[in-house]
This record gives sequence, C-alpha cells and structure tokens, in this order.
Amino acid sequence: MRLKKRRTEIAFELEQTMIVKRRSGSASGWCNDCELEVVMITPDEAASITSTTTRALYRLIDAGTIHFTETEGGLIRLCLPSLLQAIGGANQDQAALA
Repeated sequence: MRLKKRRTEIAFELEQTMIVKRRSGSASGWCNDCELEVVMITPDEAASITSTTTRALYRLIDAGTIHFTETEGGLIRLCLPSLLQAIGGANQDQAALA
C-alpha cells in the first residue's frame, strides 16, 4: 500500500502599524526636499523605528533616499515621511524578490 503525500500551504498577510511618539529629539520642522513642515526625528529614533543601524541610515542619507536637515548645533534630523517611504520601498522590493 502506497501512501499519498499531502502538502499543505499556509499563506498569511501581515500589516504593520508604526506609532511614533514625540520625544525631546523629535519636532516639527521644514523639509526642503518635501517642501512641507514634517516631523523630524533623530537618527537614533529612526534606527529604532526601522530596526536598523544609524550607519545604514547615514548611507541612505548619502544616497539621497532620506531627507534630512542639520541644526545650528550640528545635529542631524531626518524627515519622517521620507524615512517611511524608504522603508515602504524596501519592503516592496523584498516582496518582489520573494
């Protein structure tokens, strides 16, 4: 007697929601690239949101993928909308490869 092998496929879809709470490091600011007033966050906050390193974020800044501004004190603030767009684009690229 020969047994038939069964194959079960399970597919699921994930939806992700990010909540960004303003801390002392984040504030509204003008993004020259978006030409809008947006939430600007620190690289450390951005690294936490994206589960990546600040070094990887600085590479994206250098590539022009994420908008940023520099304060008078020399601190970097990242444009949250451009960061979220960069993340969305990266997720779509990974999904296309799967």
